[in-house]
Parts: sequence; structure tokens; C-alpha cells
Amino acid sequence: MLELEKSSVTGLVDRAERRGLVRRIAVPGNRRAVHVTVTTDGRAVVHLVREAVRAEIGDLASTLSERQQGSFRRSIETLILHYVTQHAIPV
Repeated sequence: MLELEKSSVTGLVDRAERRGLVRRIAVPGNRRAVHVTVTTDGRAVVHLVREAVRAEIGDLASTLSERQQGSFRRSIETLILHYVTQHAIPV
């Protein structure tokens, strides 16, 4: 989905782990694999980022007319539905 090299993902996880945002859990029976879980601090950061993005999108959308906002909202909903369907993401 993100099309990142394994080494790039490892670096991202390393940095997030150092900041206490995620933790690695060994996979029993597979010494090369780990599960990565988001910590409580990581969830708090995700929440803050989501709220900041929502506020920014709200500010941008406020420059549109009500009709344009409705069209924009419907377009975004269509894109999200298409994405979750294509990637089998539970809604």
C-alpha cells in the first residue's frame, strides 16, 4: 500500500519505537518476524494528528459554497468507499 522498501519501514518503526509510539512483539516460531503494535502514547498522537487534519480540511472546505461542500463531501466518501473495498479494510 505504501510501497516502501523494507529498510525504510524498519527505520520508521525504529524511530517510532524510540519515541514510545509503537512496540515490537516477537512472533513465536519465526525469529525474523515481529508484530508492531501502537502504544497508548502512539494512539494519543494518532488522535491529535486526526484532529489537526480534520480542522485543516474544515478550514479549506469553508472556502467552498454549501453546494461545493456537499459535492466535495460526496466525492471524498466515494473515494474512501472505493479504497476500503479495494483493500479489504473493515469499515
